[in-house]
Amino acid sequence: MKTPAYRLRANTAWRERHREAHLERRRQRHAEQMADPAYRERRQQLRDARKDAKREYDRAYRGQNVERLDAIKKAWLAANADLRKAISKSYKARRRAREDGGVETSVLRQWAEDQPKVCFYCAADCEASYHIDHFLPLSKGGAHVLTNLRISCAPCNLKKNAADPLEWMDRVHAEMFREQGRAAA
Repeated sequence: MKTPAYRLRANTAWRERHREAHLERRRQRHAEQMADPAYRERRQQLRDARKDAKREYDRAYRGQNVERLDAIKKAWLAANADLRKAISKSYKARRRAREDGGVETSVLRQWAEDQPKVCFYCAADCEASYHIDHFLPLSKGGAHVLTNLRISCAPCNLKKNAADPLEWMDRVHAEMFREQGRAAA
């Protein structure tokens, strides 16, 4: 009779020799399960039933591992700055599209690639770091559609915030003329 330790070693050796085939079977089984609506419904019910316990566990884990998790997060952000920026833009665009029936992420990305990277408000070159601004802010009833979007430099977009665009542009141009007058004097 074979001992449990022998069986364990034999099974482990078999899985290592047949690793790719074993993984492929597991992938196929998972794909079949995910295609079954009843299976997905059961998974969702289990997730919902455990939601509070999971939330408590996550909160406790984060509390015990703050420094380690912060170090992991900072390392990932440093190594994936462009990816993080793309994820953030994509998330914001999807959220606005859902809420407002606005432009989809793929359309927004193509639009941004096609636009010259010159600030709409101050005409500064902002190729390296540009923002996509809502000319009429969402908070003032503006829509997340291409006709309401402008390329702007970070300082202008952050200063404008949710201000009325025409009043804000008047202030910016008045400041520019004052500075030009000081420079000429």
